[in-house]
Amino acid sequence: MLYEDLDGHTKKLKVARLQGSNSWTPSTIVPIYMDMLASASEDGLTAVAFDFKVEGNPGGAAWQIDDLYVDPLKGN
Repeated sequence: MLYEDLDGHTKKLKVARLQGSNSWTPSTIVPIYMDMLASASEDGLTAVAFDFKVEGNPGGAAWQIDDLYVDPLKGN
C-alpha cells in the first residue's frame, strides 16, 4: 500500500502476502488500519493507493485481480 505521511512523503507498507492456487478462490479479508494517520491529519482523511505484485510465478501463469472491494464505512 502506498500512503502519504503527515510530512507529505509517499511511504510503502506491505499489508499482505497472499498465496495463489490453481483454481479461482476469493482471498482472505485483509484489514488495513490507517485510522491513526487519518485522525492526525487536518481533514481527517488519508489517501491510499494499492500496488500489487506477483512473485515467484512458476510456469508464467497469467494472474489478474478481479473485483477488489474497499469498504469505506468499515471503520465508522
